[in-house]
Amino acid sequence: MANKLRRLHQRWRTLSGAERRVFCQASLLLPGCRFALWWVSFQRLQSLISRIQPCARQRGAIAATSVAAMVSSAAALSPLDYSCLHRSLALCWLLARRGVAGQLRIGVRQDENGFTAHAWVEIDGVPINDVPEVRARFTAFERDFAAAGGRKETG
Repeated sequence: MANKLRRLHQRWRTLSGAERRVFCQASLLLPGCRFALWWVSFQRLQSLISRIQPCARQRGAIAATSVAAMVSSAAALSPLDYSCLHRSLALCWLLARRGVAGQLRIGVRQDENGFTAHAWVEIDGVPINDVPEVRARFTAFERDFAAAGGRKETG
């Protein structure tokens, strides 16, 4: 246990100030997303995320992939279990606050174990919180769930 804490502390010291802030934000957002899905519908939550305005006070630039890594790290270190949807919603929120348009993707597949769904975030068609082959493993809905904000698409 002491070795694990030492490694975590050493890793924390290597993070930039911006990465530390994102990690802390993700640590708060993950349970927020998890509990919000109990109280409001997915459509309502995605509508709220789609209306987030960039924060002019964001200090320190941080790449979208680093934001995704901080969300993954916060989820891994939490005593709670977070689904891919919780992690992806938190990531979309953090990206939106930084003025980055992340697309929430939801895909499905059927295999010998039955029906499986998965959520991830893409920027310009590239998954940032999953492997590039995620679209080969799951058939993604073409709708961008983060930007749709619960509105029906036409066409």
